Amino acid sequence: MTQTRRSGLHTWDSWVIGREETGDWILQALTDSGPGLEDRLAAGTHHDVARLSTWRTRDFREFWLLSPDVLRSRPDGPDSGGIWSGCVAPAWLYDRTDDSIRIGRVLFYTSRDVRGGVPHDQAEQRIHCAVADGDAPLGHESWRRVERFAMAADIGSWQRGKDPAETTAGAWRDPHVFRVGSQVYMAVSAKDPDRAPGHRACIALLHCPGPDLTRWEPAGTVRPPPGQVCAEMEVPHVGRAPDGGLWLTYSTGGAGAVGDGLAPGQLHALALSITAERVEIGEHRVLLGPDSPLYAAWIAPTGDLVGFHKEDGGFAFSSPAGLRLREDRNLLETDGLRPRWVLPV
Repeated sequence: MTQTRRSGLHTWDSWVIGREETGDWILQALTDSGPGLEDRLAAGTHHDVARLSTWRTRDFREFWLLSPDVLRSRPDGPDSGGIWSGCVAPAWLYDRTDDSIRIGRVLFYTSRDVRGGVPHDQAEQRIHCAVADGDAPLGHESWRRVERFAMAADIGSWQRGKDPAETTAGAWRDPHVFRVGSQVYMAVSAKDPDRAPGHRACIALLHCPGPDLTRWEPAGTVRPPPGQVCAEMEVPHVGRAPDGGLWLTYSTGGAGAVGDGLAPGQLHALALSITAERVEIGEHRVLLGPDSPLYAAWIAPTGDLVGFHKEDGGFAFSSPAGLRLREDRNLLETDGLRPRWVLPV
């Protein structure tokens, strides 16, 4: 495993924006830097001031910084407590002002709202989105927030906010959009309030039932495999294997052991089946063991596992883990001459 770290710049969760015509890949990552960085890292408060940076890579082993600050939290806004991870998808944007539709990109991301003196570790998380014009991954140095869109855990039966009895952070974060044929879904790290503290980790699955990408409905819940327990199922990604099978990967965060119920490892994969009637999980694999320093990993197009170094921060990678996945987030499909999905801006 090799690590990349920029002096004075700490990065962690990351995801692909897209690919340039030159073949280079463009990524976004959560970033903190500047005065007090080391103190924030020691206290774990760097999450509270995170902003998005953009990076370029040719091979997911070396990374070059393009911009350290493309979106940051606003003290007077719903993301006053920091921006957390998300994903980017090409999409059609519908502008009501002139009734026009154009190509753009949508960024779904997580935020915390601490206005009114709410402690950061108690703040409720919501999913927001921002948009940028054009389909090229570069040039998106100023994302525009879609102010009317904010999605909380009460869209379904998932836990809203944090239970004081839990040691891990409240979860309604890390949105990841993916397609299953002509259907669009979103996976979100969540907690199940009907389970005991420390056993609540789950992935919420949401479905976009129509053409409006700001409207979502519950589609199901993915829990750890039978007999396993983990306190968090974070940073989900969903992709297709070469044989056509759908797989969900997730990081375990704080793992809790109950007898033989430990969910070992830093990165897991579950075979996933989604139909209109049900969500089912199948084969389970551990892609990174519990001693791996690599965290919040995802499977790059090269087959490498890309994430960040748990102790030191910065991009890090590991050699292929025997599972290759292709993520499908392209929302530019049309039905005849009409876009299948649009995002009102």
